[in-house]
Amino acid sequence: FALAALAQEIPMARAGGLVRLGQGANSIRLLGSFTDGCSAVATNLARDKVATKRVLSSQAIPVPNAEVVASWDGARTVPQRLGWPLVVKPSNQDMGTGVTAGIRDEARLARAFEVATKLSPGSILIEQHVAGCDHRLLIVNGEMLIATRRIPGTVVGDGRLTIRELLARLNADPRRGLHKRSLLIRIELDEEALDCLGEANL
Repeated sequence: FALAALAQEIPMARAGGLVRLGQGANSIRLLGSFTDGCSAVATNLARDKVATKRVLSSQAIPVPNAEVVASWDGARTVPQRLGWPLVVKPSNQDMGTGVTAGIRDEARLARAFEVATKLSPGSILIEQHVAGCDHRLLIVNGEMLIATRRIPGTVVGDGRLTIRELLARLNADPRRGLHKRSLLIRIELDEEALDCLGEANL
C-alpha cells in the first residue's frame, strides 16, 4: 500500500507501526491491511474461525465439516466422524498461525493438537481437509483488487544436493524473511516439514 501511494505521489509516513497516507483531515492510517475504516465487528469475526464458519454457512457458502474440541480426548475421536485427512487450527489466530493441514494419522493429529493448544487453549477447530489451491482476495468497496495464490514451500531436487542444502540455497534469496509480512517466507525444516518428508519417505 505504501509503495502504491508513493507511486501516485500521495504523502506517506510511518509512525508507531502504522502507515499514514495523505495529510491532515483527509489522511488515513493503516495497520497491515487494516485501515481506520475497518469495522471492529468484521475484524473480530475474521479472527474467530468458528464464528466465521457459522456466518458463511448461514449464507449458503460451502465450508468443510468441522468440530471444536477442548481436549485431546475430544480431538482423538473426531476422525471417526469426519474421516482423514484433517486440518487442525487454533480457533482465534490468523495468518495461518498454528495451522497443520493434511493430517492422516493419530500421531500427527496429536502433535498438531499440541501446537494449536499453545495458542488457543480449550478451543481447537478440527475440520476436513479440502484439497485444492489456496487464494487470498483483496476486495475494497466491492471490487476485487488483488488475488494472491499461496504456494506451499517447495524445493526441487537436482540429484546432488540434500534437502537441507536445497533449502539453504532457496532461503538465500534476500526477499525471504521470518516476518509474516515478508514478501517471501523462509522455509524451515520444522516438525511439520519433517512430517511431510517422512510421508514421502525422504
